This record gives sequence, structure tokens and C-alpha cells, in this order.
Amino acid sequence: MIEQAVPALLLAATGVTSVVGNRIDPLVIPQADPGKKPQMPRLVYQVITRERSKDRCGTVDLVRTSMQIDAYGKTYAQAKAAAAACVAALLDYRGTVSGVTIKDVALSAEIDLMDPEPGLFRVSNTFEIWHTPR
Repeated sequence: MIEQAVPALLLAATGVTSVVGNRIDPLVIPQADPGKKPQMPRLVYQVITRERSKDRCGTVDLVRTSMQIDAYGKTYAQAKAAAAACVAALLDYRGTVSGVTIKDVALSAEIDLMDPEPGLFRVSNTFEIWHTPR
């Protein structure tokens, strides 16, 4: 599954782990112990859409997944550094990770945001990933 392949790819990239360590989470930032805040910076990923292609013979063994990866930091510089490391690891990647063959990765959107309630900066990137369905 692409949800396992992308985090594995990010964790294998020293540029990513030097910034976020192993703090790469699905969907949401995990709750910290009471009285503590979650460690930053970190990446949070989620699948936005998944499209399967068809031709005249039926469904093609190729999927396009839109995946949003948010980089969070206590400062704007932390969030930007985590986002830049993520982009460097994924952009134009081709190869096999966790049994998934990734044909191409493109960056389709970049947005800088501020989450005032927890006091975090966020850089949200959306990637278009062409891959095998496994």
C-alpha cells in the first residue's frame, strides 16, 4: 500500500530523518502525555484521492494517488525545513518501496499555514504519486 511505502521512503531519506527523526504520522499528530506537547518538527500524511485508470481492456495496473503531507514546526523555519526535506526525498522519485512500484512523484500544491490554537506552523504539500496498486 502506498500508505506504507511513502513513510518508508521518507524514513530512508537521511535528509528527512535529520530534520524530523522518526516523527512521521498518519492523519493526525498523536496526543502527547498530559502536560506535554508533541515533539516537533514532524510530518503528517493522508491520502486525499486515489484514481485507477482504465483502458479498453479494463482497469490498468496503475494508480494515481494524491497524498497530502503536512510539515509541522514550533517555528516557521522548522516547518519549512521539514517540508523541504520531504520534497527533496519524494520529488521525481522512481523505484520500489515496500513492494509498491512508484513510477513518478510530482508536487502539485504547496501552502503555508498557521495553526493558532496549538501554536504551530504548517507547510502543506500535495503530491501526485503514480504507482502500482499493491
